[in-house]
Amino acid sequence: MIKKISVLLITIFICGCFGGYEIYPKLEDESIMDRKLSSDELNQDIDFLIKQYRGYHPDLESRITSDELSKQYESLSSQLSKSMTRREFFIVIGKLTEHLKDGHSGVIYPYPEFDRYYEGGGRIFPLSVRLDDELNGYIDKPYENIPVGAQLLTVNGQRFSELIEDLSSYARGESLALRAEVVSKELGKWLWHIYDIGEEVEVTYSVNSTERRSLIKGISLTERESGDAKLDQKDLMLTTLNETSALMTINYFGMDKGEFEEFVDSSFEQIEQEQVEHLLIDLRKNPGGSTDNVEYLLGYLAADDCDIVSDVKERPFNRPLEALNTNVTVSPHGSDADFRGTVSVLIGNYTYSAAIVMATAIQDCNVGTLVGQRTGGFANQTGQIRFFNLPNSQLRAFVPTRLLVRPSGQMDTVPVIPDVEVPAHTDTSADPVIDVALSLTDAR
Repeated sequence: MIKKISVLLITIFICGCFGGYEIYPKLEDESIMDRKLSSDELNQDIDFLIKQYRGYHPDLESRITSDELSKQYESLSSQLSKSMTRREFFIVIGKLTEHLKDGHSGVIYPYPEFDRYYEGGGRIFPLSVRLDDELNGYIDKPYENIPVGAQLLTVNGQRFSELIEDLSSYARGESLALRAEVVSKELGKWLWHIYDIGEEVEVTYSVNSTERRSLIKGISLTERESGDAKLDQKDLMLTTLNETSALMTINYFGMDKGEFEEFVDSSFEQIEQEQVEHLLIDLRKNPGGSTDNVEYLLGYLAADDCDIVSDVKERPFNRPLEALNTNVTVSPHGSDADFRGTVSVLIGNYTYSAAIVMATAIQDCNVGTLVGQRTGGFANQTGQIRFFNLPNSQLRAFVPTRLLVRPSGQMDTVPVIPDVEVPAHTDTSADPVIDVALSLTDAR
């Protein structure tokens, strides 16, 4: 049985709405996309933005001190002495996002302008990359004559690792590693928003230590959708690895609850039938979703009651934190399909939000072993996101209002540290994290 927790975490830029807030509403007046906003209007917007973060964020001081936030405000304000378009304004104000050190806080890029460009036949950077710890990029989907595994060296003459670091200063996330992962997932969009790169771009890349140069054409919306359809990527998968081991891949906790529960139920029935002894759960590409789905999955894994969080605190506007009266206990389902073998959960930089809640519950309730890299986000997550528009530019922004404390009650502002750390890899032909996890055969 699962006792409900009334807190949801969301994955912005993926799901469409949350708690009555629409993440990507249409502009009421589309002419604002082409209008220059005055310096006074821009400064009013940044004043409003700072007040929202100071008033609502439940854990702001541990991420950016009040003095540092004031310094950032002064620095940004000093750059608003002339009129700007929304896109120009974002290039200034968007830099605040990285200093907030929270994947649930920030300013969203001006998506209406991008939609108008892309839906009107515009093209964006076509290459998909995987990053290593040094922010070097490696091609993970073939494109024209550029093979999988090639290292991307430069884009229009700029070193790729430096370009990613600069783009990451506009992205959400507690760490550079997480922000870089966020950027890499939408690299084409970010390159257009910040550098206007799209129609045609020159890249250099390395294959077997040989440097090559190529002038490549951007990809259109139709071509992108066609390519995505061919890939047929799935967020939920169960794969048999060997006679006694299976891999459950969960790339998102935010899908329909009924759909998620149907997948989990059928998966554990199959696991029982195949007498699986070691279950690997891959959360490395999971940026979050709903804790309802986390709770349901955990009910199959926990041998005893498990509190998925030890405390939930909320910040009413300009008031102190308030403890919420929430029931956060997950109990075993009590089904014949409840799993009592060895559990290994794979985590990495991009494991975030509700997926971090899952990881800390696995670790603190002794349900299984965490394997992989440290998460890019903090173990104590924020949630209950409030979306709002800046009054003049109508740029979209967001701020959390709740803080979720991990089951152990540890309040340190640190990432989730796996029990078994495995260095990041870029070789798409091998997966050392899975190999290491498979070697963990000790029963709980």
